Amino acid sequence: MTKKSLKLRNVVAIAICLAVTTMCFGCGSKDKDKDNNNGNGGNPTAVAITLDLLKGANDNEIIVKCTPKAPWVDLKNLEETGLPACYFNRSGSFYVATKTGGTATQIMSSMHTEGAGWNSTATEYTYVFESIGGDWEGTVILAPVDQQYLKEIKIEDMGVKSITIGKNDPVSLKLGD
Repeated sequence: MTKKSLKLRNVVAIAICLAVTTMCFGCGSKDKDKDNNNGNGGNPTAVAITLDLLKGANDNEIIVKCTPKAPWVDLKNLEETGLPACYFNRSGSFYVATKTGGTATQIMSSMHTEGAGWNSTATEYTYVFESIGGDWEGTVILAPVDQQYLKEIKIEDMGVKSITIGKNDPVSLKLGD
């Protein structure tokens, strides 16, 4: 009789050990995943964004295509979503302009100009350019992404893991008064 109860005690002890071990390993891996999040900076749903430069419909427009769609854009309220495609790239100017003609010395893009903004799927943002003090001809490309700036502003909080520049062939602009 003692042998049977001894075996039953062993079985119960082994079962308890297995249960405790399983619980401990489960807790440890969850904490590890929470810290790692596959490199997404604490946001497991953050996406890697690629920005491609395209020619706009008019001579004063460029389009920045965002793949996949911009996670910070509210599709139900596109007009109120004031953050353009290149908002997170860098502080300062998101483009590099090369002048080939005209009298104007400066150009700028505006988020509040008619025609500027997101398309209905938040995959393309149209930038509308203006010249200051005359006409301007030349090309623009997207400036390189400032990786340090991305870390400083914590882009993962906006659902973005990383931003890279894809297609970036110069786009011609003709601007005038």
